[in-house]
Amino acid sequence: MKKGLDWRVTAALGAALWGSWALYANWEAGVGSAGLSAVTQAAISASSITLLSLLANRVLARSWPSPVVQIITATVIPYSVLLSLVITSHLIVGTHNIVRTIVPSASVGIAYCVLYATKNRRRLAP
Repeated sequence: MKKGLDWRVTAALGAALWGSWALYANWEAGVGSAGLSAVTQAAISASSITLLSLLANRVLARSWPSPVVQIITATVIPYSVLLSLVITSHLIVGTHNIVRTIVPSASVGIAYCVLYATKNRRRLAP
């Protein structure tokens, strides 16, 4: 049996990487604001990888007409839920530059979703 992606490792790495990016992206707003944005993004990143994985697992566990439909659905549904939560979280904490803060991780996030769905499709199929 092939092993799928370990979401716990990617969650920890994502928190460190994207929290650091948020600190840099918001540094011009001052250390307090940048620090809050960094902590928010780190928490969002770790939580989002967990959420993406759990939602994708639910989608992948269903029967689908084709592998392509299964992978697309296991990417689009979790990612749409996540993007809504990320934007809302940054609006709540008053992140200075939301777009600049989330675009890099959002870009990698969609690639992660596709890779996760592709790697785990057979393992989780009914």
